[in-house]
Amino acid sequence: MTRKFNLLSAALFLTCIAVQAQNTAAVDSKSVIETKDGGLLIFNHFNKLDVFFYIDYKGGQVRTTERHNLFEVGGTTLQVLALDKSQYKGKSNQETLENHAKSEIDYIGNYLKVQLKFKTEKITINGQQECLLWYYEMPESVSKDVKSQLYISFIYKDFIIGVNTAQFSNQTFNEILDFLKGIAQNTHYTDERITLEYLCKNR
Repeated sequence: MTRKFNLLSAALFLTCIAVQAQNTAAVDSKSVIETKDGGLLIFNHFNKLDVFFYIDYKGGQVRTTERHNLFEVGGTTLQVLALDKSQYKGKSNQETLENHAKSEIDYIGNYLKVQLKFKTEKITINGQQECLLWYYEMPESVSKDVKSQLYISFIYKDFIIGVNTAQFSNQTFNEILDFLKGIAQNTHYTDERITLEYLCKNR
């Protein structure tokens, strides 16, 4: 593991699922399949939810890590979240996403024992999917290497799906934002379990 990867693993403070998954080509609840130009991250019943999706990443190797929802994607660490939206329900999808973001910020701030100031921005992916970009600066008392933490979250049916990573001091905000947007743009959903047969027919 690189020093940057270890730092980022320590900087991601969202709730971690205890169940560990195996790094295998079999299509299970969480799987990685290598492709000729990158890799597929596949999620079936992820976090024991009735949600099925995969991320088709092109541009580098995709690897699992020792944490259930943490991956190394093209040399960048990516955290993937999936949760029921009902506990954050607002009057609109955007309000639901904002409620979730505020809840996570409160949780992380309490965990780190610091007050985090975060910003949100409504963005559109693939010309139609409304998402929430939210981010905060990492206090120097927590890390001098991680400059900020960025998240993109969106709603699919009854679920909130989120992806996030960190901006290090030698990276620009837009560089990391473009990476997360690319992940969101290449996230695909289905109503059925994703099998190798499904991928051969639909990818």
